[in-house]
Amino acid sequence: MRIESTLCFRRFRKKHSELSRLYWAYVLAMEATAKMCVAAKPNDYIADVIGVSFARAMLPYSVQQFAEATDEMLSRSRIHLLVVCAANLEAYLKEITLVSLISRGHASSHTTLDAVGQALGNPILGRDSLLDPLKYAEKLFEVDLGEPIGKWGRLYKLRCAVAHNGGVVTARTLKEIPSLRLPLESLLGITWPELFAALESADQIVGEIDSKVRSPALKRAELAKELAYLKEAKKLPPRADVWKYLHDEFGMSGTKSKFRDFVENEFYRQ
Repeated sequence: MRIESTLCFRRFRKKHSELSRLYWAYVLAMEATAKMCVAAKPNDYIADVIGVSFARAMLPYSVQQFAEATDEMLSRSRIHLLVVCAANLEAYLKEITLVSLISRGHASSHTTLDAVGQALGNPILGRDSLLDPLKYAEKLFEVDLGEPIGKWGRLYKLRCAVAHNGGVVTARTLKEIPSLRLPLESLLGITWPELFAALESADQIVGEIDSKVRSPALKRAELAKELAYLKEAKKLPPRADVWKYLHDEFGMSGTKSKFRDFVENEFYRQ
């Protein structure tokens, strides 16, 4: 029997795809700007050449200065996307851990864990980090994430340098990432292959976990969690519309026949 991917997975994929869309939009903008400046003089203000909607003082670069800064700006954009990629992966781990443990019966409600669940989930749910929670996730979900985790070793250190000090190279940065060959006070950036490695490995990690944990019990736990939050927020859709709502908002299909009685008894009967 085919079981569709989890809501956690689809939510991650939506955010993940957005990072790729944003990056290639940055590249497109840079390339389009370069083409528009072909006939311009090197000392012309690029804002005047392009004809922008904001004041020239917001980016007082000449055409030549902008061209010289293009690679550096794209590099910085890539490392900022790396930070978001790591955050999306951390969020996924927390969400899938919560619903997985709830689906195993370690719950005090549709949205909270009991004492046993809290103990089992704490190495992930109680940590604002990535590398150690990933290693624990291998045991919790019985998956092998070795190669993708390996790719995140250096990448996560770069993420931390950006998140904690804005990506400025400090003495601590050089100590924690010995492979860096940058001067103090310079700005960190990454290449496209490095960002691609982060995006690819994050997707592999989530895909491996999803293929292992997806089950009718987990789908039911996800369904109940979302509806419980909506009920608490007084945003629960009318009973007649709930199945269309779940399909339109969360992409849940084949749900009504399996979980109709459960949903109606839990959320619509007084």
